[in-house]
This record gives sequence, C-alpha cells and structure tokens, in this order.
Amino acid sequence: MNKIIIVVAAAATLAGCLSNRRADTSDLPPTEDQLLERDVTEVHEYDIYKTGDGHTAANSLDYIGTYRGVLPCADCEGIETTVTLGGDGNYRMSTRYLGKGDGRVFESSGAYRWDDDGTRIRLDGGDGRVYRYFVGEGMLRQLDLEGNRIEGDLAEHYILRKTD
Repeated sequence: MNKIIIVVAAAATLAGCLSNRRADTSDLPPTEDQLLERDVTEVHEYDIYKTGDGHTAANSLDYIGTYRGVLPCADCEGIETTVTLGGDGNYRMSTRYLGKGDGRVFESSGAYRWDDDGTRIRLDGGDGRVYRYFVGEGMLRQLDLEGNRIEGDLAEHYILRKTD
C-alpha cells in the first residue's frame, strides 16, 4: 500500500512539473507577424531576415523578379497587380481593376529602396505615389502608407507571389 501511495505521489509531482513547464522560445526568431508589429528600431535587434552576421532580406533573399496577385479593392472585384523588381534599383508596376471600367491597365515605374531594417521596400513612383512592401521568401506583402501591416479580414489577401 505504501508503494502505491509513493508511486501515485511521484506521478502527480512529475505531472505537475511538466504541466507548468513552458518551452523557452526566447532564442527563436520572430514570425513575420511579430516583425510587422514592431517598430523599425525593434526589428534591428533580431529579425528572421536580418541575422547577427549582417544578413538581411535585401542581401540574402533572391527578391529580384516578378510578383503577381489580386489585391483587395473597395469598389471592384480586385486589383490585378504585377510588380517587377530589377537588380538596378528600379521597378515596374501594372494594375488592372477587375469588374470595373474598361479593363485598362495602369503602368507605373520608378526607383525602389530598402528601409533601414533591410526587410521592407518603398516604391517611389513618378506620379508621387508611394507603395511599401514587406519582402519575404518568394513574396511581397503590401503594407499601408506608413509601412505597417494591413489588418482586418482581408489582411492575408495583400500578398503578391513571385512568379520568376
């Protein structure tokens, strides 16, 4: 009987220790969502696209190429968008509003530049418009005008996928 009590007590103690134990995630890199929620100064500290050895999305990812997707639109079915990033620091963008107008394609081009953290780019158009994107592996995530992640029900629809 005493052996059973000792075994039950030991099992209960061990189970209590295991259930209170939490995995230490302090040394894991932040997720994309966590990065986009931070200020630029916080991103400098530790970033999945910027490591302690100086690697960033800007110098580590194969980001040059063409990205395509259909972005949300307030008064149409979507905005078919293509962005091509060149190795010379220039971009070309084409957009077409689906289900609205005559199907005309709007073209813009200009220079792009990286933010200080090396994870986001800013497209400066000749028309004075500015577009910001978070650069991930094989994707661009459109950001709002201040460079923050777009939130809400359609947040996951602001992604352009690399096609070449």
